[in-house]
Amino acid sequence: MGRNFFLSLQILVLRAFLSGAVALDIYKEKSPMLEISDQGCPDDNAITPCVCMRVDLDLDLDCSEVKSDQELQNVFMADFPFTQIRNFTILKPPSEGRVPISILNEGIFGSLRFQHIIISHTNLTFIQGDPFVNSSNVLETLAITDNHIVVFPFSEISKYTNLTDLRLFDNKLERLSNLESESLQYLQVSNNPTLLYGDEVFYDVPNLRYLGMAGINITNVAKNTFRFLHQLEILDLSRNNIQTLRNGSLWFESKDLNIIALDFNDINDMEPDTIGYCQSGGDQEICATDNMAIAPRFLMTNNQLTDIAEEVWSESFGLVPNGEVNYFAFDNNLIYCGCNIAWVAIDDTNKQLVSAGSTCENNGMAISELPSGIFIDQCLDEER
Repeated sequence: MGRNFFLSLQILVLRAFLSGAVALDIYKEKSPMLEISDQGCPDDNAITPCVCMRVDLDLDLDCSEVKSDQELQNVFMADFPFTQIRNFTILKPPSEGRVPISILNEGIFGSLRFQHIIISHTNLTFIQGDPFVNSSNVLETLAITDNHIVVFPFSEISKYTNLTDLRLFDNKLERLSNLESESLQYLQVSNNPTLLYGDEVFYDVPNLRYLGMAGINITNVAKNTFRFLHQLEILDLSRNNIQTLRNGSLWFESKDLNIIALDFNDINDMEPDTIGYCQSGGDQEICATDNMAIAPRFLMTNNQLTDIAEEVWSESFGLVPNGEVNYFAFDNNLIYCGCNIAWVAIDDTNKQLVSAGSTCENNGMAISELPSGIFIDQCLDEER
């Protein structure tokens, strides 16, 4: 029970994190020592139904109660004594009705500049031009989630020199164009079911650490797609429609990889050189192993794999730090346990790296508990 429980807990934590359910810093509970007032804000009547609040030296603006696009536009015609806003929020919980705004036009916010923006659970469908352009040198967080947007100005991201966190999950985005940003660390575009992107989309975001692409109907992962994300720690490709992973699909140069999530796909085949831990700056057509690499945890649950093929997985198993368990999760696959997985079954260390819920389709046994002896007798004898 212990191993299964902790693996399940790890997966739940990952799901919550990559789905954006983990709170952003701007939602941190306010300290009772903070001075809260409306000094420095516009006249209340001029910006109603929005609410402005000064917290110590920062101004926050909440427009979650606006009832129309025109009402929102009217708010920003008011006289704001100060133009620097820390947190700008339009947000309703999923249990309530959506905020009835549908469009953000370039220039709507006047001269205001925002450090953190959250717009969630609205009817927002259109973003015209770049409404956030005045914030280009101060914006750190942009979360436009659970809306209906189809198009987003990805080509403008390079202008946002302090943007570290971009969350656009649960929308209807159709195209993720090639990104260029030195500052971006967190990108979440999951649950945009018709989202398309090119093979080189991530070549110029070298500091990206967290990438969520779950539930966007990916069917193919091109060679080197993620290779040049040198700081990458977590990659979520779960809940897609991937069937085959080809050579180079999962080649990485990052030494910080922690978790690769491929659960809930239809993966039934992985070519021998699907996974690689590559030396930085090498030939893009090959992956010369970086001997300093540490393999990430792989979540491969709920796929159609029939084998833990040695030619695919042996390098990853060999790059796991000593003492680790439950490192590779193959739960709910169709793995046939015969001499094909003898390389796992006869090695106690390898067996402990396979999650306790990973079982053999042909006999129901947990792979981590397979008796080594019979594989030694039957499979090694065959080789001799």
